[in-house]
Amino acid sequence: MKIYKYFLLLIAILLTSAITKAQDSTRVIKFNQTNIGIPITKSEFDRKISNYVKLMSDWTTFKPEEYIDMVRAYNTIGGSLPINNDFYKTYYTVFLIMYSKLAAKSLDAELRKGMAMYSEKYKIWIGDVPLGNDNSRFKIDTAK
Repeated sequence: MKIYKYFLLLIAILLTSAITKAQDSTRVIKFNQTNIGIPITKSEFDRKISNYVKLMSDWTTFKPEEYIDMVRAYNTIGGSLPINNDFYKTYYTVFLIMYSKLAAKSLDAELRKGMAMYSEKYKIWIGDVPLGNDNSRFKIDTAK
């Protein structure tokens, strides 16, 4: 069973490589998204990512509060960080492929405009976050 989990993780990583090679890894930021979100230090953010990658590789079942944290990390990586770091790329892909639907179901999120999902109950977006939404992503403080 453990080999099966690692095989799925390997497939997710390979799919990410194929997807990101088709796209430019740098993002054009038309507005300042770095001032939007829940404040977190870079070391705390990296610790969360590392912990969730490990838990996802074990097919852990998460609580809604944990999914909220995971969605914020996913949105942060997808919305404001260039996905050229393999560490972030792994989290982003594994969450997208293996956990995004589970998170949406757990958070009672529904499909909205722009193919993003929104949870009215938790006031959080999964995916394409509208401008000014502070609840759906982290704001990484790289100075600490």
